[in-house]
This record gives sequence, C-alpha cells and structure tokens, in this order.
Amino acid sequence: MELEIKKNKNLLRNIHITIPNNIIKKSIYVEFLKLNNTIHTNGFRKGKTPLYTLKKNYGATVQKQVLKKLIKQYFLDKIKKETFQIAGTPDFILQKYKNNQDLNCLIEFEIYPKFKLNTDQFTIQTPVINITEQDIQKIADKSFKKNIWIEVDRTIALYDKITITCINHSSNKEFKKYNLYNFQFIIGNNEILPEIEEQLLVHKTNESFFINIKFSKHHCEKQIANKICAIEIIIKKVEELKEKILEKKENKKLNLSQQRKNIENILKNQSKIIVENYIKSKIINSLISSNPIDVPSTLIKSAFVTLREKQIKIYKKNVNNIFTTINTKDLTIEARHQVTATILLNKLIQDHLLKPNINNIQNLIQKCSTSYHHTKKLILLYKNNENIKQYFNNIDLEQQAITKILEKSIKHIKKYNFHEAMQNLII
Repeated sequence: MELEIKKNKNLLRNIHITIPNNIIKKSIYVEFLKLNNTIHTNGFRKGKTPLYTLKKNYGATVQKQVLKKLIKQYFLDKIKKETFQIAGTPDFILQKYKNNQDLNCLIEFEIYPKFKLNTDQFTIQTPVINITEQDIQKIADKSFKKNIWIEVDRTIALYDKITITCINHSSNKEFKKYNLYNFQFIIGNNEILPEIEEQLLVHKTNESFFINIKFSKHHCEKQIANKICAIEIIIKKVEELKEKILEKKENKKLNLSQQRKNIENILKNQSKIIVENYIKSKIINSLISSNPIDVPSTLIKSAFVTLREKQIKIYKKNVNNIFTTINTKDLTIEARHQVTATILLNKLIQDHLLKPNINNIQNLIQKCSTSYHHTKKLILLYKNNENIKQYFNNIDLEQQAITKILEKSIKHIKKYNFHEAMQNLII
C-alpha cells in the first residue's frame, strides 16, 4: 500500500547544485585507479588492466557511485552554514549526466519546524490505585476455578466462543486461497470484522449465511484491499464459558493465606505500570493539543512504514486471517501522532538540556531483565552497542521530559481500586 501524504509546504526546501564536469571526470578516474588495484581481470596482472577495459566492464557502476558521492558532498557543503535541521532523507532530482558537461541537480527536502514550546500548566488527572481485599480475593478466587467451554445449541450471544468457516464465493477464483477454516474467536473481543460479528448474533450451530464484505483499503492483502467479496459464513460450533470450582485437594498450593502477599505484590506492580502509561498518554496529548506544529511528511511516512510492518507481522502471526479487525486500521493518524510527540518531547529535552541518567538506565535495564545474569549482559550491551545505548537513552530522556511537565502541571488525584483501574485507565 502506497502512503499518499503531500510534503508540508511550510517545511519544504530545495537547493540547486552544479557539479563541474572536470571534477566528475577526475573523481571517476581516481575511482578507476582504486578499482584497478582491487580486482583481477582475465589476461591482465592485478593493477595492470587497461582503462578502456575497466570502463567497458564497470563504467556505469563506477559513474553511478561517483555521482552519488559527489551530490551528497556538494549538498552537505551547501547547507553546512544553515541553521535548519533536515528531516528524513532528501529527494535528489537529477538531470541525465552527459559526458563533458556539468551535472545539475535539484534537491528537495523537509526541515524540522522551529517553534517555541508551550508547557504552560496542564491539568492532569493522576490516578492512585489502592489494592483492596476485594481485588486480592477476586484474583485468588480465580485460582480455585477452572474455565471450561461447553458446547450449546442456542442463538449466539455475547462472549460465546464461536468456530466458523468462511468460504469465498466471488467470481475471482484467486480469492479462494483466502478461505478460512475452523477459525475460533470470542464474540465481543474485537477479533473479527464487526459486520460478520453482528450477523452471527441471530444464528446458531450448523447454520450459514451469505454476506458481502467490502475489505478496507488498509488491508494487509493488497489483492483484496478495497474489494467487495461474497462470503459464506458456516457456523461450526457455539460454546459458552463455565467456571468449575476445584476441590481443595486439587489446590493445596493455592491457599489464600499463602498467596495473598504474592497477589498483592503482582497487583502493585501492574498498578504502577497502568498509572505510568496513563499519565504519559495524557501529558503527550496535552502537549500536542497545546502546540499545533507543522510535521514533516517524510517522518510520517517513515513512522507509517514501521507501524505497517508491525501490522503485517501480527496479521501473518494470526494465520493470515483476512477477516481480522487489524486490517481495518488506518495507521496514518497514529504515525502523525507518534512523530508530533517525538518532535515536541525532543524540543523539551533540548530546552532543559536533559542528559541520560545512568542510574535510571540501570534501573530500566533491571526491569527488562529476568535474571541477574541477563542484567549484566544487557548492561554490557548498553556500554558496547550504540543502537542498544541509544534505545535506553531515548527511553530515559523521554521519561525525564514527561516528569518535567508533570512537575509543573495541576494534578487532580482520583482514587481507584485495581479492577476499577483496569476498566477506566487502560488506554
């Protein structure tokens, strides 16, 4: 799928460069000399291949490499005194190079926006999650219950587990490869296209129906994206959830008095993550709404590609189910949101001269590790691998920036128990 986002005119810049022909010829000649010392040509000793033979065999490749190198060099020389920062990769619009002529090139690129960051007092709801006896009891009770699915002969209802087969009846026989057999999902869990789920609610086991589905233009399968297909849905099985209370002799290890502290610790850790993610999301949304800025389309496209690759990976992991709701999602808005947030947070980091805090990073690495040995290995990677180092540095700097905003925000505390938090704070 091609992403159609026009370049931001306010951020678009272009530069004309001219590379003299004598510089091009000299650079190509120097490159041939280097090449002659590294290759072996039949009939000639190493370093003794005639220039005309090198030109015949490698001329086009060498010329392309030299022009690319020179364009980059001239471009960087041209902008080195500028104060703007280039966003993404420039587009090089070349005239065809003709021997004995100068080369002209138009270079288009976008720059990062310049703006004054508005971090006036935001009003942020800061949740406080109290772990109650009822929260602990609910988790403990689950330890004494076993979920089992019982097949039923009735009309499908919310939270039933359904097994269906989907057969494509479109005229295009190629679509047959997208047939889906014995796919299981739970009604209400957003696992299948809503138009199918709605139709299922009036049917039961062994019934079937036909439905015309228009697949989203964002579908992972390009062949059916934005197409209408006639699909037969066959209901193979309908099951409802039953909870079986296990006997105590089956659960000697699940005594509440032994488990209480463990359950409480787990819920406290989960609560901390829920609160951190909620506050971060609210602060970023406030930051974006208070700072309307131009965003480079180049960066949006790059973020879109990353999100799209992740979407396709999940799709393939899901047995290439063409009816999954993941294919309906337009990632453009999410990509723009990500890029805008990154630009604003980076501006905040620059304005406050924030630096990575090694203690914070070591704590972060500790959280990411499952054992002491693993922690030592990650710390070693952090010190020696630039990509790993940059990854953890970025997380730490982002958290420092979030903390800076939170410190000067107006905070409204609202209390929840754990199960209320799960219903209201998960974003």
